[in-house]
Amino acid sequence: MVPVTLEILKNAFTAIPEEMGAALKRTAYSPNIKERMDASCAIFDAEGRTRRRVGRRMSVPGEERDIFINLFQFIVNEEERWGKN
Repeated sequence: MVPVTLEILKNAFTAIPEEMGAALKRTAYSPNIKERMDASCAIFDAEGRTRRRVGRRMSVPGEERDIFINLFQFIVNEEERWGKN
């Protein structure tokens, strides 16, 4: 792939979850999302792996975990598993 095309695609795939997060914040009713932006948005590939993500990480004493994205990955993987049966 041509380096210029690769850079354009990389920037586009980075912008998509950022735009998703902005839309979520604008339309949210919950103060946790609207005011604190306590949410995450991501793009996954066909295997359920995270490709791009954006969002606030939930603060857990002693560590920082991205609980939302971990839950998304679980759901995508479970949907894949159930779809094969």
